[in-house]
Amino acid sequence: MAAPVRVPFTRVRRVGMKGRDIQQDRRALTRAGYWPVNRTTKPPTFYDKPIYTHKFAMYVRRYQRAKHLPVTGQIDRATHNALAREYRDKKGGVHAYGYYGRAGALVMADVARKLRAQEAYLLSAGTVVARGVATALMCVRHRDSIHYTQGSLRMMGVNRRLYPPSFPTYGDCSAMVTWWYFASGTADPNGLGYSGLGYTGTQQNRGQSVRWQAAPTMAIAFYGHPIEHEAMVVRRGMVVSHGSEIGPLLLAINYRPPVLVKAHPLKVRPGFKPWPLRNATAH
Repeated sequence: MAAPVRVPFTRVRRVGMKGRDIQQDRRALTRAGYWPVNRTTKPPTFYDKPIYTHKFAMYVRRYQRAKHLPVTGQIDRATHNALAREYRDKKGGVHAYGYYGRAGALVMADVARKLRAQEAYLLSAGTVVARGVATALMCVRHRDSIHYTQGSLRMMGVNRRLYPPSFPTYGDCSAMVTWWYFASGTADPNGLGYSGLGYTGTQQNRGQSVRWQAAPTMAIAFYGHPIEHEAMVVRRGMVVSHGSEIGPLLLAINYRPPVLVKAHPLKVRPGFKPWPLRNATAH
């Protein structure tokens, strides 16, 4: 039996997330015998995808039931710790393909270190951009609670003057982008003073056009012919998009062909009172 190896806990992993820690989770589930595999299956380096899908969550729930853990479909600390023990409970066989192990522990430690560094930056850089990114990513983390609507509640984040850790539970693509700008402390990208009005049309006609390959953070990407959807850039080449009931997602900016990208001025608006970034990053 292999000696115990400490596998650092990185974050709560749930549907919609991507990362190398999630790839290691799949290997651990395979090692434990809860991710179906047969002897013709390719090794993990080939078949593992670092994406937490609904299928992934289904296997996690099966594992949690079998181990008498809270059945959430998410890998919280308790589930993580249980999976971290699995690799040393079996030897040989096809399940030797999948486990955290020593190599997995190094991967997880690297992911945890990068997440801590990102959090430290967001907590120290009290800028409009940092708040805009933190707010959008907070919505990704809470995507199961955010519903898609084009009705009267679409602008609830702005109309109710919500700031993190609060967030709107209803909205559409343009309303969510408007709220991320509102919570960041900058001016209304619709040019309407956060009156609760605005849509893709009022945003696409403002700002400076930029190439999508070089879109700066908090630029707005527009999609469709005619334009029918938008998303906000949160880092180079990545956007947060709220386009359906599935909730806000972190996606590549070219997950569908962008037809227009506009960068808006990001100055702090008069009267804005900065809120602690930990309000968005700690949830």
